[in-house]
Amino acid sequence: MFEKFLLENKDKYFNILSEIISKKSILGDENLVGDVIINFLNNLDIEHEVHAKIKGRPNIIAKVGSGSKSVGFFTHMDVVPAIEDNWITNPFEAVRKNGFIFGRGVSDDKGHLVTVMLTLEYFKKNNPDGIIYGIFCSDEESGSFFGLNYLLENKLLPAI
Repeated sequence: MFEKFLLENKDKYFNILSEIISKKSILGDENLVGDVIINFLNNLDIEHEVHAKIKGRPNIIAKVGSGSKSVGFFTHMDVVPAIEDNWITNPFEAVRKNGFIFGRGVSDDKGHLVTVMLTLEYFKKNNPDGIIYGIFCSDEESGSFFGLNYLLENKLLPAI
């Protein structure tokens, strides 16, 4: 069922991914991607919390479902700088070519991030038997001091 949902929503996936790739969330500007995620979650009425050690570097924990079982999907919003001379296309524009999508962060980690967003949407609409968490962090590319480490140190992560 989930695979069918993804196939039916492949254009939506590409559009969200395109928007997120266009956000230059390079080491400190994760809020650019965070705003897209928060709007997505709000539009679907998905429960979420935002925690930030410093302004502009949000960590978003989204939750769908209820019950005693749970699973969490971790992803991050930041990317390393792109040396534009090394790119054939604009790194901050999603380009479809030969069955692939090219753009800064597609494989690390914006493609996965959008998959987690759509996973939350799918389970919001299909009432999971348990809890699905989407954990969107800042600062993975430079040490996680404002992201995962911050969440762990302050006991902000759910028990999964």
